[in-house]
Amino acid sequence: MKVDNVWSDIKDAHLGSFDILSPLRDGRAYTLIELSNAANTNRDYTHKFLDKLIRAGILHTRRNRKRTYYYLENELAAELAIFLKLPEDVNEKTLPDGMKFCRHCYRHLAGYVGVKLTEALVNRRFLIGQEVDYVVTERGWKMLSELGIKQSDFDDTKPLTKQCLDFSERKSHLGGQLGDALLDRMLTREWMVHVQDSRLIRMTDKGREELQMIIGEDLFHPG
Repeated sequence: MKVDNVWSDIKDAHLGSFDILSPLRDGRAYTLIELSNAANTNRDYTHKFLDKLIRAGILHTRRNRKRTYYYLENELAAELAIFLKLPEDVNEKTLPDGMKFCRHCYRHLAGYVGVKLTEALVNRRFLIGQEVDYVVTERGWKMLSELGIKQSDFDDTKPLTKQCLDFSERKSHLGGQLGDALLDRMLTREWMVHVQDSRLIRMTDKGREELQMIIGEDLFHPG
């Protein structure tokens, strides 16, 4: 099935089910219950429809904290947005404050900033995304060494990286030992600071400038 025809073909074959897919146009991951509620369909019906798309290789799933999340790859999500005639930039939104914007998850960075930083590291080929984790490239290790993070610093018996599904952004941020080390280094260098008695993290002006030099993107004003 060609990408440019995929949504037309699905709508023709499953007209009554198509609304189930509408939330997925933003490229985020959703549970079966959320998709079912959005389309006002029962869960068994929704599950059968989603399962057909999984078997066809169109839809993907991932597990997080005993829940299954459904998502589309970026290209298909963009095609769906166009097919539904949504605004050109469907992901544009006012940046949220507080916990949704920048926080720590266990010992690594999360929220909007954590997700955008992870995406930038992948886009710059410092990391390569896999199904559940990331591979650090040679280019990535060189960048990390400049931050004082060395490959020999890590415990081979523990996961170096993890794709951690962000509960507010519904996209992956960097977890694992490397995620912990990266946040620790940014705190040590005062690129970021803890907000007292909370999980909130505040990015400093220095951190904003330094990260922009590394990843080529302003995390407060993405281009």
